[in-house]
Amino acid sequence: TACARATPSPTPAPTRPPATPTKAPPKPAGPPAASPTPVATPVAVPATPVAVPLLPDFGIQKSAQCDWAQAQCTFNILVTNYGPDTQMGISITDTMTISFALVGFGGPGGPICFMITPSIIRCDDRYPRSVPHNGTIGMGLVVQFPAVPLKPFQNCVYLLTSDANPQNNHACVTIVPPPPTP
Repeated sequence: TACARATPSPTPAPTRPPATPTKAPPKPAGPPAASPTPVATPVAVPATPVAVPLLPDFGIQKSAQCDWAQAQCTFNILVTNYGPDTQMGISITDTMTISFALVGFGGPGGPICFMITPSIIRCDDRYPRSVPHNGTIGMGLVVQFPAVPLKPFQNCVYLLTSDANPQNNHACVTIVPPPPTP
């Protein structure tokens, strides 16, 4: 007798769900449309201030007092800072149309003055002083003449420091000696 044997049947493989067909988006007719581009709005950016150095503006004045018994004159020099900022350091030359000897000088900042020639003095600040806007600094020079001059002469001072207005950088005085005594 034959026996029937049951043969195991293979396990079916798992199945995937059927793929869903996808449709491609329709192609537009003509060139592609531009997408909106954001427009930059101008923004005011404040300018960075740039410091522009301003030149100083010094003015100079001169006066004189003479002691003819001693054959000496004292010349007073006044420098004013007309510029917008405080300034430091002043240099001058002082000239005469006759020969003389420098016997004294002084002023704030301890000026150093020396003879360049028998008729020219140069002065510089030894300890530069600050001169504020509209401030002044003074200096005095004492000169000795070999004898009382016989005729008038001129004494001029010139500012050597560079500045914005050279028109006020010099000053002159005319010295009139007394007539000779008989």
